[in-house]
Amino acid sequence: MRWDAAISLLLSVGAEITNAGGSMTVIKLQGCRAVFHRPHPQNELGYRRTRDMRSLLKNAGITPEVEE
Repeated sequence: MRWDAAISLLLSVGAEITNAGGSMTVIKLQGCRAVFHRPHPQNELGYRRTRDMRSLLKNAGITPEVEE
């Protein structure tokens, strides 16, 4: 997943995103807080960042809708 797509997703669900200096980004969502380093020089989230992003969403009570 691209970093900019992840940020767009987070913003669409109401996250507050701030730059904490350098490549550090603080994300607050529904009472949960996480700190991520923007990936560089690539713009892709690796496995660990993707896993941590999913954990943030889950802890904030945001889960994917499943269509039947």
